[in-house]
Amino acid sequence: LLAAERWFREGRELKPDEEPAKRLKKAASAATSAAASAAAAEGEMSPADADRASEASEVRLYGLWQTIAYVPPTAQGGMVPRSSHGHVEMWTDAHLPYGTARLREPHVMQVARQLGIDCAPAMVGFDIRDGRPVPRFDGVVVCEEFAALLVEAASARQEQAEDSEAHKRRAQVLDLWRRTLLALAACAAGCKKSTAGTGSTS
Repeated sequence: LLAAERWFREGRELKPDEEPAKRLKKAASAATSAAASAAAAEGEMSPADADRASEASEVRLYGLWQTIAYVPPTAQGGMVPRSSHGHVEMWTDAHLPYGTARLREPHVMQVARQLGIDCAPAMVGFDIRDGRPVPRFDGVVVCEEFAALLVEAASARQEQAEDSEAHKRRAQVLDLWRRTLLALAACAAGCKKSTAGTGSTS
């Protein structure tokens, strides 16, 4: 038995109107549920809101027989379907929306934004940082009709960045040599002056 979210991560979703096969109470949320019920009784909270608060205090578990294979949404009008958080949850390959492609090339997102092409980060899991889950992203999802163009543009952007970095390194090396030669010239001039002064004294 798994929660609906866990089934979603496995590439499955609940059948319509399925009731949980098992309910587990969250001990830490029992007080919250009781407070919600009391608030509803006093008219301070609607029955619907009270029910939602009570549901939040329990874990609803479902069996495999209560699920079907997840069917991802389809991209339309050049727009990538995404979650309410603005990304595409890529738990499995089956989660990739129809009509889209996942790209991992560097600079794809920057290039897409410059060209006005819709794209969404691909979330592939969570990392734990300071005891909290933090989304982990790998690549971006774009409509498949723009994929080839974005790969080519991102490649050109990468070459430009590498050329710029190489030019910057060459400039740094030349500047270092220039300063070294100036230092050597100054040292040579100082040594020559010192030698000349010693010769005139003798």
